[in-house]
Amino acid sequence: MQILTAEASAGSIAALPVRETAPRPVRVLVEDRELAQCVGEERRVLAERACVAGSMVLQRGRWSAAPYAQEASAGFGLLVLKGLISGRVGRRGGYGAELLGPGDLLRPLQRPSPRASAPFDSNWAVIHPARVAVLGPQFVERAAAYPELAGVLIGRALLRTRRLAVIMAIVHYPRVETRIHMLFWHLAARWGQATPDGTVLPLPVTHALLAEMIGSRRPTVTKALAQLADQGLVTQLRGGWLLTGTAPADLDQFSPSD
Repeated sequence: MQILTAEASAGSIAALPVRETAPRPVRVLVEDRELAQCVGEERRVLAERACVAGSMVLQRGRWSAAPYAQEASAGFGLLVLKGLISGRVGRRGGYGAELLGPGDLLRPLQRPSPRASAPFDSNWAVIHPARVAVLGPQFVERAAAYPELAGVLIGRALLRTRRLAVIMAIVHYPRVETRIHMLFWHLAARWGQATPDGTVLPLPVTHALLAEMIGSRRPTVTKALAQLADQGLVTQLRGGWLLTGTAPADLDQFSPSD
């Protein structure tokens, strides 16, 4: 994985509607090699040919997944093939956020129940140009001959909930600099790259997005990042972050092997 060099401002990205290509057919297993590996070698080529879905390329900006809600809800959902997308849920005055990358599944929220007095807002922003496949009912039918695919996709959805649970646990730490440090190392378990200078985290996330991920405010995050930089633990790079030292010991208790 290369360092993402695009400068990302959560505020500016959220304000601009995304440029999106019309859906085009894509061989999902060719794009997602990890998914292909779950099919036996003797059947893999047939699976790659059969498992076709519509996909679209998304440029940086605010993205509405609503047009795909019905089709996605009738199938596995939307599969991120490339890029980086942030998902935000909340109400005015407070949002929570997560990062989605290649291999992640998402589903646009359906219309809330009429009994919901104050429904939460849900929105998406493409941080780095992305490609997303629509795994709707037609894809499910094509993939039916390869049930192992469903098992892997369900596993990925469950892994996403696990990652969110870890972030929820991190948010409970009282000191903001501790939350940020732990969050970075949590993200590094997936996206980090070991270098002679430390672990590079090639994610162009802004102070504002970090604040939403750890339940804080942007000015507080900026101050905490300065403290981490003074301690030599975190350095901001163009398009990413450099982590030095080792991961906080407390993260061990959140290991997926638990």
